[in-house]
Amino acid sequence: IPFVEKNITSADWRHKEAALVAFGSILDGPQGNVLKELIIKAFGLLLDNLKDPINLVKETAAWTIGVICELHIDAITGNELLLFEALSFAAKDSSWSVAKQACNSMKFLAYSYDGKDDSEKQVILQTLEIILQTLLAVAARPEGDLKVNAYEAANAMIEVAPRECNPLIAQVLQEALTRLQTSMQAAYMDQG
Repeated sequence: IPFVEKNITSADWRHKEAALVAFGSILDGPQGNVLKELIIKAFGLLLDNLKDPINLVKETAAWTIGVICELHIDAITGNELLLFEALSFAAKDSSWSVAKQACNSMKFLAYSYDGKDDSEKQVILQTLEIILQTLLAVAARPEGDLKVNAYEAANAMIEVAPRECNPLIAQVLQEALTRLQTSMQAAYMDQG
């Protein structure tokens, strides 16, 4: 923890990235409130690091946020809207590795709403259209495994979306089916 606290704001990107890796790695250790205060304290820095000029720093920040969303979601309660917006921005990054980690983090953030009733999903209701548009744009990129991550994140968002989102989901599914049909036709033409 002292290493993380000392280096997470370092001007040397290598130290900063190492601090992010260390921070993300210790998150799978202690449970309960042991890490909650540290996560709360580091939250703003993590979001700032999603905009760092060094791709490796952005990628590691997005990965660390994903670990937080998967294991310590209660530490960021109340900041989900801000987090969805930051991850949506990071998913548009020109680096496929940054975009991939941002998609994975969005997936974990979305699944944190699993089991909640529709009244607790206002953040999903507010952000679903923008996030799904972003994820469909990411899925259209040529990097193959990025496509999988974007569709997994979109699927997670759709799975936990409140019922009021069904018309929007129908539009997204129509777009996905159109893309699948186009892809299958292209594959058929390549074989013939």
